[in-house]
This record gives sequence, C-alpha cells and structure tokens, in this order.
Amino acid sequence: MLLFYLTLLRLYSNSMLRQYLKTREVAQMLGVSLNTVYRWLKSEKINEPNRDGNNNYRMWSVEDIDQIRQKVLKTKMFIS
Repeated sequence: MLLFYLTLLRLYSNSMLRQYLKTREVAQMLGVSLNTVYRWLKSEKINEPNRDGNNNYRMWSVEDIDQIRQKVLKTKMFIS
C-alpha cells in the first residue's frame, strides 16, 4: 500500500503541469499491463475518464486512479 502511494506521489509530481496522467502511467500505478487497463475499459469494469477535446486522449485524474484501486481491491479484478 505504501508503494502505491509513493508511486502515486512520484507520478503526480511529474505530471503536475499537465494535471492528468497518461493511460500507461495509470497501468504502472496499478501494477498491471496497458492492455489490462484497455480490457477493463472495454468490458466496463472501470469508468472511462474524460477525454481531451483537442486530441481525444484519455485524461486520468488522481481521483480516477484511487477509485479504480478501491474498485479493484473490492472486486479482486486483478484475477482477470
């Protein structure tokens, strides 16, 4: 759990200027592959984040990641 928050702090501080995290960073924080995050999105196990109006990139907030983490722990989605 401590490792999660240290990783969160590091990634958040690296992205403070852009205020959002990349999908790859979200996967790293959760300890899963990028494909797993995409699979969870496709199967609607996690909510789709807001998207940037200019380039349609996903814009993950720290709150989004915390919600996913809580949901993952609650439903044991890591066994997918």
